[in-house]
Amino acid sequence: MTALRLEQIFKASLRLSGDRGTAALSPYPAQAAAVPHKDNRNNTPDFVHVGRGPTHIGALSPTHISTPGDKKATPQSFSRLIRREALCSVPASDKPQRDAAMAASLLRSLLSAVPLALLIAMCQSAQGSRYCPSKEIIYPCGCTQTRLGPRVLCTAVNNEQTLRTVLAYLSSYKLNAFTLRHINFTTTPDLFSGLRAVTVKIQDSVFRMHNSNSLRPFAVAGDVQDLDVRESFLDLGNSNLAVMHGLKYVTVRASSIGLLQKRWFDGMEGLNKLTIESTRLGGLEDNALAGLTEVEDISLVADTLEHLRRSYFPEHATRLTRLDFR
Repeated sequence: MTALRLEQIFKASLRLSGDRGTAALSPYPAQAAAVPHKDNRNNTPDFVHVGRGPTHIGALSPTHISTPGDKKATPQSFSRLIRREALCSVPASDKPQRDAAMAASLLRSLLSAVPLALLIAMCQSAQGSRYCPSKEIIYPCGCTQTRLGPRVLCTAVNNEQTLRTVLAYLSSYKLNAFTLRHINFTTTPDLFSGLRAVTVKIQDSVFRMHNSNSLRPFAVAGDVQDLDVRESFLDLGNSNLAVMHGLKYVTVRASSIGLLQKRWFDGMEGLNKLTIESTRLGGLEDNALAGLTEVEDISLVADTLEHLRRSYFPEHATRLTRLDFR
């Protein structure tokens, strides 16, 4: 019998019965009450089953309903109690529905007990936090929250190990930008592996890379799309930028490059735009840009660049739409 039907019976009983009585309704089916009432027509008691016990419908009054705790009940509280009793009185054939209802109720209880802060932390852990980390943990770096996401600035870090410790912690954060300033030590191409930043900036630094034989092939930074070098000396040595396989834009401005080597761009089919402007460029190797087969825009405006050769560029640059030598 559904809770709705029981409520209808209850309302009908209020109209049919002039008696006022008390029925003790327990939230547990084994304790449901049975109160007989004489029917004026055939002298037989009328019962309605609530839970597992019969309850007399004529003995219930909205102002005389005994509930657990002996608090004065109302039709609304009776309605809630009827619904709870009806849930417990589902026939055995409806056991799957009862189990589903109980499971849903349990889930709601668990969710209400879990603090909102914990849920937020769980979501951030799964997807990567978009908020600034604690400044004490990433010292000597700092973080600024922006509309586009956190931006981390590391200034005057003394050694590679300190920088790697900070980067390892930042791997669980989604950054809009990560900036290195006043850096002067040699590192390996896997420095940014695990870094979840859209842009990496190198400013006022002497930035050198050396490809170690121990470099793991999977140690790549796939989230970095933009490498921006300004007012720095750049020497990638025997390394290449393909370790950052998600790179789409490389910009070098107001900087210095001794020799632009072919290996730096090998395997960078995904690069869309290369910009080298206002930069002192010692020279280019043959096929220096041959690995940029999908490049669309190349700008080479170097202070000391006197001539260009066809051999500098990809043999088949079918997507190249802009070439600037000014």
